[in-house]
Amino acid sequence: MFVGGGDPGRLVSALAGTPMWEEILDRWRGGVALGGSSAGAMALCRDCLLPEPGASLPTRWNRGLGPLEGVALAVHADTHPATWLDDVVRRAPCPVLAMVERSGLLLEAGVTPAGIRPEGIRRA
Repeated sequence: MFVGGGDPGRLVSALAGTPMWEEILDRWRGGVALGGSSAGAMALCRDCLLPEPGASLPTRWNRGLGPLEGVALAVHADTHPATWLDDVVRRAPCPVLAMVERSGLLLEAGVTPAGIRPEGIRRA
């Protein structure tokens, strides 16, 4: 299953608690791969950075779709003002991985996370 980019708030509200999402999580627990890009990756975290309605940047921490716990993602960190990242990290409920354009992170159960272009990933 792949969750694409867009607005993380819309993704979360469209999928959370639906029978389809519950089926996806059941399959994920059974070993099916689950991936996301941009907002889709952020939404896969239990703690998710969401935009206020009408805002161009996500600034509000809330519940995401959730299989990933203990870390949150702030994507496109290199295209947003540094003050944005400082603010969201200061208020974050868990450690944040700030990711730049074209970076990626592969998470597999029981395996050390592997960075794709890891110089673009920073723990904040």
